[in-house]
Amino acid sequence: MSFTDTPSVLFGANYAFSAPNISISNVDNPSVSNAEAHATTGDLRKIAYGLLNDMYGRWNALDSANKPVRMTFTRTTATNDTAQTATVTFTLRFTTGDLAGEVADEPAA
Repeated sequence: MSFTDTPSVLFGANYAFSAPNISISNVDNPSVSNAEAHATTGDLRKIAYGLLNDMYGRWNALDSANKPVRMTFTRTTATNDTAQTATVTFTLRFTTGDLAGEVADEPAA
């Protein structure tokens, strides 16, 4: 298999783009409820965490051959047993082709 760079890989099968809008469907993101995603009464923290959590799940399910080498996506969890809390960190890293910040092309297969 080889790396597939279409947006639906991370954003779900119902991802859509129609200028100027990008749509990411809640059908593909069960970690975000409709109430949490509501434009005026929702919670941006829950949207961000839920989208990242669902994106990471799709990323993690990919075979290594299907993941880019110039982008990595990791999730770490630290726990505080005393406070009974956890801190989740998502890290996305990109190798850029130059200092201008464009993502570098994947190596030839």
